[in-house]
Amino acid sequence: MKPVLAGLLAVALAVPVPAADKPTPRQKARELLDSAAEMIAATQPDTQPAALMHLADNYQAFDRKKSVEYFEQAFTTAGSGNALARNLQTEIVVALAALDTAEGIALLKQIPAPAEGYDNRSFASARVIGGLVQKDQIQTAIDLAEYMGSTGAYPFEGVGQILAKLPAGDPQVAAVFSGALTAYTVKPSQSFATLLMRYRKQLPPGMAETALSRILNTVLDTKDDKTYNARTLSSSKGTVTFTSAEEAQLFDIMPLVREIDRKRYDELLSTRPGLSSAMQIFPGGGPSVVDDRGLTTYTVTSTGKSSEADAVNSRMQMQALINARAQAALIAAPRDPDKALDLVAEIPSPPKQAEIVAQIARGLSENDAASARRLLSRAIGMMDDLKYPDDRVVVWDVIAEVAGLIKDDTLAQSAIERLMADAGELYKLDSDKDHRNRAPREYWPSTQAYRRALIRAAKLMQVDAEALLGKIVDADVNVLARITLAQALLERPFDRFQTYGGRQHAPQLTSEARQ
Repeated sequence: MKPVLAGLLAVALAVPVPAADKPTPRQKARELLDSAAEMIAATQPDTQPAALMHLADNYQAFDRKKSVEYFEQAFTTAGSGNALARNLQTEIVVALAALDTAEGIALLKQIPAPAEGYDNRSFASARVIGGLVQKDQIQTAIDLAEYMGSTGAYPFEGVGQILAKLPAGDPQVAAVFSGALTAYTVKPSQSFATLLMRYRKQLPPGMAETALSRILNTVLDTKDDKTYNARTLSSSKGTVTFTSAEEAQLFDIMPLVREIDRKRYDELLSTRPGLSSAMQIFPGGGPSVVDDRGLTTYTVTSTGKSSEADAVNSRMQMQALINARAQAALIAAPRDPDKALDLVAEIPSPPKQAEIVAQIARGLSENDAASARRLLSRAIGMMDDLKYPDDRVVVWDVIAEVAGLIKDDTLAQSAIERLMADAGELYKLDSDKDHRNRAPREYWPSTQAYRRALIRAAKLMQVDAEALLGKIVDADVNVLARITLAQALLERPFDRFQTYGGRQHAPQLTSEARQ
């Protein structure tokens, strides 16, 4: 870290405002939100919708009516011109519906269905339906599901939440599931198989068998001329690759086939080695995969150049290996920390090694602060070998968190300083005039790094964390970070750390992995 920046941050962190003159965290949050509201109009067009959404989400703590207005402004400003904008609209709808159901549904119905491909409204409709179910507004939820299905993709996930809420024997179960079966018949979707697997025992006699027969007929009879991009599932249990859409879709329903028609199950496995292998590793089929920690799933799209596809496949395989070994270490840590550290050494990625060591320290922080502190020192020592700032920010974030848990404020302060410095380095890359990050600032790696630093600083310093905003020179990033700080002071969690368009570099691997 540059000496000047270190000095400035030390001053910012070490010179608090006298307690008698400090606002409460809630008062400071309101000040930050109000100042952000005034600044948003001057930000870039692609920053405004995200900033307004975050502003609206947090302003409900003070003025629900104003919060709804900000949500509506965010929705209008976002538009639906590209995938990111449409996804942001759906997130706005979900957040607004939690505050004002009628307004959220009204905006959801304004999002046009795509002509082809994934219907991003499915995410929003499922979440809104889930909210309605929680409020026992079952009929409104059913009506919304039917409306969404009539205008685009049927919200199978949302319908699953309705079925989960209805008591056994309720006549609405058969009616709701029949609607889903009809929607599947008109426009097949793998989501229907998941729905059937989860709720088959609630269905009237014979309905599950009828639905399974419909799925099998659809999967086995469909002739698709499109090239199938092989899909790989890799975890600590093993790795399987589906080379056809048929095998991948059958995988989702094989446990049900086994339960209802064992002869048909054995016949399908005997003629499909890939499917047979998958069922040996994941006996619960598709629905069980999401519960497998450390799982990596990926596809490789053919580019016409086999060398490029091979390179992508190789990187994804390495990432799967890294994830699986990292998860194995975390699973072992509560029972045997020493064994977990031995497993860390087998992770073929120095950044992930440092992160997992810090996470193991987190697990020890409550009952063994001394051991946690030793592990943090070990993780910090490993940081010297990490040459890319985006490899370091998550580790500094975890170190700052754990340092706070063990009441080592000096170490927490140092980690925040280093995190701020790396955020600054990432900003130089994001804003480089020759290779500028074209994604909206909401998704810049530097924005997310600044957010991490401010969240940790708010935990450590409370309202004094505001001083760090002066170090964020980009006006748009400053507005986004300002709202995040307000959110942290309100003790509301923040989990939107997705990044797009950052500077790409080869993954940092151990010497053994490079050989």
